[in-house]
Amino acid sequence: MYRGCGHTEEEVERRLFRYEASVGYTTCVLHTVAHGQVLVDGNGWFEALQQRVLGTSYPSELIQAVIAENFPVLGPIISSYEDQIESAFARQDIVSLIHRTAAWLASYFDIVFSRRKAPASASGASPDVSGEYG
Repeated sequence: MYRGCGHTEEEVERRLFRYEASVGYTTCVLHTVAHGQVLVDGNGWFEALQQRVLGTSYPSELIQAVIAENFPVLGPIISSYEDQIESAFARQDIVSLIHRTAAWLASYFDIVFSRRKAPASASGASPDVSGEYG
């Protein structure tokens, strides 16, 4: 997977140091950086970023931000994924049904993995549940 240096650094900064959550996939970049295998890193940039992520405890402020950002879209608000899934089902719109179900799962697992203090992989594979990145 290719990620630009600036974008990846900004994502790590937003998650670990500014505690900014997104709707789904908040912790994926952390998992990717923590467990990424470098193919080419001529100046050691990725290794330094990886060590920064591995050396930082999962912040409790990020857990709260992930819950605050993702829980409402699971059901409690009027435009929730749950409502969108029901609507797609009623329309028999299989594409929307799959799309909204995938979004619901992304938000759900973002909360689960965040509460476990373990970043989620983009594939949804179960991460180490100890709260450590390594």
